[in-house]
Amino acid sequence: MTADAANAAAPSTRLGRYEILGRVGKGGMAEVLLAREAGSLDRWVAIKRVHPELARHKMFVQMLLDEARLAARIAHPSVAQVLELGEADGVPYIVMEYLHGQPLSEVIHRSCEGGAPDLDLMARVVADAAEGVHAAHELRDADGKKLGLVHRDVSPQNVFVTYDGAVKVVDFGIAKARGRATLTEPGTVKGKYSYMSPEQARGGTLDRRSDVYSLGLVLYEATTGVQVFEGYGIGVLARVALSEIDPPARHRRGYPPALQQVVMRALEARVEDRFQTAREMAQELERFVVGRQALTDPASVASMMATLFPDRRGDGPGGRVASDPSLDRPPTTTTVSARVRPRSARWRTPLLVACIATIIGCVVAVGMIVSGQLTRRGALRSRAIGDPPAALVPARERPVEQWPDTVEKAAVASRATASGPASTGPAADPGAPATPSEPLAASGSARESHEPPSNRSSSSPGSVRSERVAARASEVRAQADSNGVGTLDVRSEPWSMVWVDGRAVQPTPMVGLPLSAGPHVVRLVTDDGRSRRLRIGISAGRATPIDVRF
Repeated sequence: MTADAANAAAPSTRLGRYEILGRVGKGGMAEVLLAREAGSLDRWVAIKRVHPELARHKMFVQMLLDEARLAARIAHPSVAQVLELGEADGVPYIVMEYLHGQPLSEVIHRSCEGGAPDLDLMARVVADAAEGVHAAHELRDADGKKLGLVHRDVSPQNVFVTYDGAVKVVDFGIAKARGRATLTEPGTVKGKYSYMSPEQARGGTLDRRSDVYSLGLVLYEATTGVQVFEGYGIGVLARVALSEIDPPARHRRGYPPALQQVVMRALEARVEDRFQTAREMAQELERFVVGRQALTDPASVASMMATLFPDRRGDGPGGRVASDPSLDRPPTTTTVSARVRPRSARWRTPLLVACIATIIGCVVAVGMIVSGQLTRRGALRSRAIGDPPAALVPARERPVEQWPDTVEKAAVASRATASGPASTGPAADPGAPATPSEPLAASGSARESHEPPSNRSSSSPGSVRSERVAARASEVRAQADSNGVGTLDVRSEPWSMVWVDGRAVQPTPMVGLPLSAGPHVVRLVTDDGRSRRLRIGISAGRATPIDVRF
């Protein structure tokens, strides 16, 4: 949504010294407002504010504070600035610089509509973004010690190009850094499906080189118009874990060997073989454009933007708010994967087979969850599930949290199907709607008013991670059974806010929410405003799983 459109979206009001001109977007967790600072400066700003009803949840508030404090400490021209952290009526908000321009995902799309992206200018954009990411990696504490910051969500949606030729990295909502109050659970991963590094997809230890890999994916897409790992769900994570990538020259004739060398080095599966810092990658891109004697200064980038977006150019805030890529709607108008040229057809059959094998393996995990053989915190996820970092990521590309065991098994399945015959199991289209579940007739079932939840498989044998975890799980179930209480597990793709009986609870993934036995109404609301309403039955001492794909 443009800022001009936002002006008519909500009545003017004030937030501190800021005059609110309108709402740019609203999601399940937060809203982003267009505002103007009163006084002599009279500058445009973007304000991100947690929904008032969620402000009482410490987790949401802490996530917002973490994001603001990290981003505010990074002083670099290629990182979007956080100007202020405030609070009004008990609701915290972040004031960010207003950037007049477009996300790189939109720039790529417009470039492909006109033929092909400009190699030199795209190399410049990614080089500038790499310098911004490097500045984040170098962030230190008051004692001079590095914080070990990893962005974990570098993607075309989180690289912003302004109309005057500046490049800004945005959204540090799920950044990993020493000292953050909100921490990722051990054994989980966060990031967008299609822009993770292999180690990120496996839930491994991450350092700055993970972001280098993501920058390589961005560079590949920006210079070819092809998204390397297209699609959604665990099948994508399996392919990322394998890291089998065609050279860019397969998708674009005359692709410069020097540029391809930069891309493929950034995309090395082994972290030791990649550029060791984002700055190294930026310097190689600099050598590339200098060697071609290309003019890639900010004025040249600005000229490209004026050509690609003649309808968006102007003196007022007519572009997108850089701090709000998550709240664009509808998702299909901003997601690059729906627009860029598809990969060669020869990949589709083996990838589909790999996804089918993955889904079959996931059914076993679902059965283990239903049978109660997995614990609340050690549950093996049966499909890719979303985790809202800071409501700043496009809805169709939500950051996900995935147990690495599932990804590893899916990667093995993908490798097996790529080198041998397909599984003899029943074929299933991973993108097809799930089969409707039975109407609410017994405890432990769920019914959705718009789109049915995923299939529930019957119990299947499996082992838990340890005897101690199994004993604890049995203890929790026994206690819940004696108290007439069951639990609710909710997963969704993309992530969504969970409301139970009219009360906001928390975002997905949600595991082990205690509820009294009997009927309940569950409502899921995505960050772009889509919703699903379900009637469920909770059984005492049992976990009721809900899995919804919007």
